[in-house]
Amino acid sequence: MRIEKKIVVCLKKGLQARIAAQFVELASSFNSEIMIIKKERSLSAKSIIGVMGAAIRSGEDIVRAFKRLGYPFKTMDYINKES
Repeated sequence: MRIEKKIVVCLKKGLQARIAAQFVELASSFNSEIMIIKKERSLSAKSIIGVMGAAIRSGEDIVRAFKRLGYPFKTMDYINKES
């Protein structure tokens, strides 16, 4: 089963290095496959290279997708809160 939800990134400076590393660490703590979809490009939320390479900016729409065990919603809530 795959669950998808569109969100808007609300971090003032987008997903920069330190926050991206924390995000990847949190995503990696789940058994689920967690993907970020940005402009039809899909990447693993557990890959710091992929997350940094996506250059996710404040105000951008992205899609979070989960597959397998559990529902790790707090990973995306982490980048969807005001900072």
